[in-house]
Amino acid sequence: MMYFVLNFFMCLLVNEGLVLVVVTALQDMFWSITTLVFVHAVMMLSAGYFRIRSALPGPVWMYPVSYIAFHTYSIQGLLENEYDGTSFAVGQVRTISGYQALQNVYDVSPDEYSKWRNLLILSLMALVYRLLVFLLLHFRVKKNSSLYRFLCCKLKMKD
Repeated sequence: MMYFVLNFFMCLLVNEGLVLVVVTALQDMFWSITTLVFVHAVMMLSAGYFRIRSALPGPVWMYPVSYIAFHTYSIQGLLENEYDGTSFAVGQVRTISGYQALQNVYDVSPDEYSKWRNLLILSLMALVYRLLVFLLLHFRVKKNSSLYRFLCCKLKMKD
């Protein structure tokens, strides 16, 4: 339960950071919402909700898009958390562990700390989005920055 709550909270933070980046960059309500819907749809298509990641076409969907999508790390972490310590009956004689099911069916290669690594990646994504918003706002609003005022003051003194 604790991992689910942490994962949910990190997804909210990353999603909020993504929304802030798009809104700060575009600064138009209609185009921001349209862009966010498109970005979330592409991220969900490549994250593993509908298709296993190894079955995605390689050049576009697998390599850049599925590694950028925060949904990928969230769903992998949730799967690893859910299947940890479980076993499934295959027929009447044989059982497989949850880790074997993750490796064979979902093509997730879990180790002991991989769900926490996915949570760390989500928190780093949230931090990077926040830093990107800060930089976008800093360069978007140049007139209020002290460096801009300092340089303008120096240029006025030379004239």
